[in-house]
Amino acid sequence: MKKNTVLFVCVVAGLLAVSQAWCAEAKIVVVDMAKVMKAYSETKSAEALLEKQIEEFEAEQKDMLAERDRVRKEFESARESAKDKALSDKERENKMDVAEQKLNVLRESEMKIRERMSQRQKEINDQKVRMQRRIVGKLREVIGKYAAEKGYAMILDSTGMSISGVESVVYSRENMDITEDVLKVVNIGAPEKVEKPEVPEKKK
Repeated sequence: MKKNTVLFVCVVAGLLAVSQAWCAEAKIVVVDMAKVMKAYSETKSAEALLEKQIEEFEAEQKDMLAERDRVRKEFESARESAKDKALSDKERENKMDVAEQKLNVLRESEMKIRERMSQRQKEINDQKVRMQRRIVGKLREVIGKYAAEKGYAMILDSTGMSISGVESVVYSRENMDITEDVLKVVNIGAPEKVEKPEVPEKKK
């Protein structure tokens, strides 16, 4: 029993030694991808574009709500007029018909607002997903080339999360973190200031 225990300890120690030697030879490093994504120049451009689209969305929403409120006031005015006892039955009936027409217009307006707002929200969300995929693809390409130049066998995301909700990289030495070096590489040639891009008007 004692002999087996000693053998097991030796095997584990050997595996750890081999693992450490392999890691040192393989040059595994880590990078804070959340920090890189945030500081990446194209991320800032994408965020500026999304911000511009959101502003347009909010302006469009404001206009549509203002039109709805105008129709609502017309309906309420027509409804109150139909209650005026000073009018003849025929006149009140005509006023009631007008009020009903305004109510139908109001309902159509509210339905159009819901549909349009849902559509615009989906457009913005889809645009955000496309931009994120494009940015991640470009970052992977740039970081991949940098890794090849430096001879890194593997670069791990120090901010990545596993399926269980635990950080993928539980521990790494400080000298394994190449985040600052990667930031310099990915932003080579990037403009210092990001201007808000012009967004083509949507066809109504």
